[in-house]
Amino acid sequence: PTRSTAQRTRAVQHNTRAAASRNTRDYPIWSFTTEEEPIVYYDLDISVAGNGTTDPAPGLYQEVYEAGDTVTITATADLNWQFDHWMINDIQVDENPYELLMNEDKVVVAHFSEIPPEEYTLSVDKLGEGMIYLNESVDPLILPFEELIEEDTPIHLFAEAAEDWEFAHWMVNETRVVVTDNPYEFI
Repeated sequence: PTRSTAQRTRAVQHNTRAAASRNTRDYPIWSFTTEEEPIVYYDLDISVAGNGTTDPAPGLYQEVYEAGDTVTITATADLNWQFDHWMINDIQVDENPYELLMNEDKVVVAHFSEIPPEEYTLSVDKLGEGMIYLNESVDPLILPFEELIEEDTPIHLFAEAAEDWEFAHWMVNETRVVVTDNPYEFI
């Protein structure tokens, strides 16, 4: 990493009169100037992995932060994403917001991860004789059937009665909620 040093100097004129006699016109004048110490700046390079943003915004900040400054960095996730962690000079930090001490050049990456959709168990079985098809598959389900289904997944169930049998109804969530639609579609 490179360290940026800018020197701000302020010449200050100091006049001193030596007290050699009581007559102020006889005092010699001594002049000197002083300069302030150079100011050291450190670079801050912020980027994002995943979907979200940061404050300060992603970018390279040069000659903005002096040595010893503290910068509050905050990560904000986009919809259906979550803040996971910071990587700061290859060190993982989980705190958000985070108070970042500028004591060297900093490379900061805000990591976001997608929030996994909720999953629900779809259980299908039958009473009687016939076949059940899921989502227009050409192959019938092997019953009893159970599978995790992501939230908002459209479900299409079709019951085909065996010879000498007829479809009666679907019983939902093991209750007496009766659905007579065939096919039965829901989300």
